[in-house]
Amino acid sequence: MEELRQISEKVIIKGRLDFEILYAVEGSGRMKNLSGALTFEENVSYPGLEPGDYVRCRTKVEDISIRVVNSRKLHISAVLGAELLLHRHSLRRQQDRFQEKKISLYLEKIWKWCLCSCKKDTFRMEDDVVVAPGKPLAQSLLWKSLSLRSMEYQAQEDKMLIQAEAALFVIYEAGQEQLPMQWMEKTISFTGELPLVGCRHEMIPSVEPVLIKKRY
Repeated sequence: MEELRQISEKVIIKGRLDFEILYAVEGSGRMKNLSGALTFEENVSYPGLEPGDYVRCRTKVEDISIRVVNSRKLHISAVLGAELLLHRHSLRRQQDRFQEKKISLYLEKIWKWCLCSCKKDTFRMEDDVVVAPGKPLAQSLLWKSLSLRSMEYQAQEDKMLIQAEAALFVIYEAGQEQLPMQWMEKTISFTGELPLVGCRHEMIPSVEPVLIKKRY
């Protein structure tokens, strides 16, 4: 998702669906990679949406279909699902008016949970992955996959600490033509922090990480 815009009781979602296809070259038995992107824009009606509301959007690929039209053309169709989440800050002042005199009041302080901060930020990480000893050196990447796992967050004074792991899987072509395709996988650990004004160590973080850009 690249853009989320609110207009009256409507939300406009703009984004891009990146795809990668691994295919076999006819007659040679070798594998090649094809990548590209499909752009989309959708208007979603949201009754009750007010100016100043904060809207988040979760998207997922519900269905995708790829078929070969001819030797130089593919047909790709996909169904994307979008879930909109509304955050609204409101302060209401209530006044109790009693007309009867014989009324008893019991007052007690009650602690409650509330949303103290809602922020979208970007955390960048990079690492060099070395081909394991004994495996052929990589000439070109045919397939790559990177996913997040074991995400942990810790609230601190005016910042958020991050500790996580990323799982990398790669299929590559070696320099020698007589060698078959090679593959490798690795778990990358990383830590970092993001500035968050108003954050305190006693707060409970609720974070939804999304991989927005991967560069290999």
